[in-house]
Amino acid sequence: MRFIFIILFTLCSCDQAGMFYTAPKVKAKSTQKVTVEAPPKEEEVYNSLQSFMIAPQQPHALPMGERNPELHGNTASLLWTSKHATKDLGSDIIKLGLSRKTLQTQGFDVNKNITLTEIAKHPIYKKSLDLPYRLAFFWAHGKNLFKYYKPSKDEELYQEFYDFTVFLLKNYNNSGKTFMIGNWEGDWLMGAKNVDKNEDMSPELIQKMANWMNIRGKAIEDAKKAVAHKNVKVYFYAEVNLVRFSRTTGLKRMTNGVLPLCKHLDYVSISSYETQGISAWSSPHSEESLKADLYTDLDYVENLLLPRPDIKGRRVGIGEIGYPLVYVMNSYKVKEAEAELIQARLALLSAQVNLEWGTPFWLWWGIHHNEENPLKKYDDHKFKGFGLIDQATAHKTRLWYEFSEYNHWASQQKNIGSENFRLNAVKWLKTRVNELENEITKIQQLITTY
Repeated sequence: MRFIFIILFTLCSCDQAGMFYTAPKVKAKSTQKVTVEAPPKEEEVYNSLQSFMIAPQQPHALPMGERNPELHGNTASLLWTSKHATKDLGSDIIKLGLSRKTLQTQGFDVNKNITLTEIAKHPIYKKSLDLPYRLAFFWAHGKNLFKYYKPSKDEELYQEFYDFTVFLLKNYNNSGKTFMIGNWEGDWLMGAKNVDKNEDMSPELIQKMANWMNIRGKAIEDAKKAVAHKNVKVYFYAEVNLVRFSRTTGLKRMTNGVLPLCKHLDYVSISSYETQGISAWSSPHSEESLKADLYTDLDYVENLLLPRPDIKGRRVGIGEIGYPLVYVMNSYKVKEAEAELIQARLALLSAQVNLEWGTPFWLWWGIHHNEENPLKKYDDHKFKGFGLIDQATAHKTRLWYEFSEYNHWASQQKNIGSENFRLNAVKWLKTRVNELENEITKIQQLITTY
């Protein structure tokens, strides 16, 4: 009996009383079956965006020094991650950063005046755009970055986004693809880190961002009206990242300062660490504690948007969220293997809660690691641990397998409509979260017994 206890103790962490987990290195099989529900009898609320709704993302390229020939081969990292998402993980969502810098990071010599259309035609991007997905997100700022934007560049800014939209509509006509043209974290773009936390952003800064958004949005809208197309969609979105701050303080940031001024805005993406990151999510990390504040935040953003009658369903989604392994280890006082299981539970529970509210998309950050670890007590970890795949070792986290299983399930949901898909996805996620929690409980019971 003592020998059995020693083996169990070795396999399981006991850094914190009552917290014992394992993270299998093989794909976890789920036996759950989700019955397709009949369409709601009352007026159906459905989603104009057609996709599996949740997915990992990798919009940026790895630095050349982090590429792993044994993992990536000779494929540029941006194309590799897009292929991996769609073909290996089975996702129908990709996200790409359309920028000169992204190409330069991969070793390409690029003209400083390259346009969005020219970037999209580059072989790396063209091969990514031709992959089998249904929904693509773009960080698309164009030549006239917000930081340097001036009214004298309005015509040039308009024309670049008009031409890019025309390119998408013509080249992917009748493809079934939907393209989301937007921006990276808008509050940081506006320099919110340099604004006193007790003060509003200046009216001039807010109007500058509103103008930059409206010109890009009008160009997209005008191109959609001018070009004959079918079975292909292009939408314009804005990403914000200081939602709860805006709501609780009333101080002007992008959410409450800019969004109400955006005349051509289809969707909003929230980079949501400030609303549902591991420190923003009230303890215990439960379904109830997440809903308590998050739903108020999501309602707050939705109510700030100008109407878009042609868009069905909610218009606020999650463009970025992640629970990095090092932070999970530190918060739960567990080892890395145990942290992988907790990370998977947190991710799927977050996706479940957000989809229950009605978010049309929920994107995990990311496929590979990118942010360095600042916690000295875990100095054996170079990165925080957002990635599903360690680019140095090719190790796949437990969450990688959860995404794979979800996508396999999602691919079997045929011709049921977006609202029925959402309802069934919520049920699948809820069942899977319960299975993960039961796995944790069983290990706790084993340790208690022996």
